[in-house]
Amino acid sequence: MARPILDPVETMRIHNHRLMLDKLEKYRLEHRLSQKALGEKLGVAFSTINRWFNHRTRPNKIQRYHIEKLLRNWYG
Repeated sequence: MARPILDPVETMRIHNHRLMLDKLEKYRLEHRLSQKALGEKLGVAFSTINRWFNHRTRPNKIQRYHIEKLLRNWYG
């Protein structure tokens, strides 16, 4: 079965989410945080973090804001 063709905007949105999650995973590893500890830092459950990293769900707008804020403080 052929995969549906995504429009360019949706493709970019998916790409940006993956980049953000890659940076978040790097942050987690650099700071030696468990997924549970990272979830506590972001105000979400461990299972939410796990679903993001396994590409089952994506962060919502509020969650993205807090992730970006955390990463901005880390990356400078």
